[in-house]
Amino acid sequence: MNSCVTYPFVKYSYPDGSFKLVTEIPIRITNTNDGNQIDCYALIDTGADGNLFTKKLATDLGHNFQGDGVISSVNSGIGGSSDVYKHSFSIGVFSEDLKNIVWTSNPCLTDCIDAEIPLLLGVKGFLEHFELTINYQKNTISLRW
Repeated sequence: MNSCVTYPFVKYSYPDGSFKLVTEIPIRITNTNDGNQIDCYALIDTGADGNLFTKKLATDLGHNFQGDGVISSVNSGIGGSSDVYKHSFSIGVFSEDLKNIVWTSNPCLTDCIDAEIPLLLGVKGFLEHFELTINYQKNTISLRW
């Protein structure tokens, strides 16, 4: 392991002046079938077995969410069970200055759900490739590979 990126926690502010810090990182998601891409933030979820994306993201990137041949299954989590549809994506990790992609995953079938949730990066297809450090004292996330 000789490459590393470190990001600050993302700060979400509320109208009342309060805020929360979250462990989101900047990524590029690519539809591996046609190359369409979206740059966004996704939440690091060490308790998730795999990645979980939304129907909106899948369709924005050109996937036919429930089209012929799309594999479906049921995903169970803290919020209960939901139907999911699997689509192929690769995930790119941005450099700290957000100018370049410094690491890219192989294509991976990813569960997509018809719900408005944060994009989640779990173990299979993402975290399994890294040494992850979450430093709550410094409010930083580091990925080393």
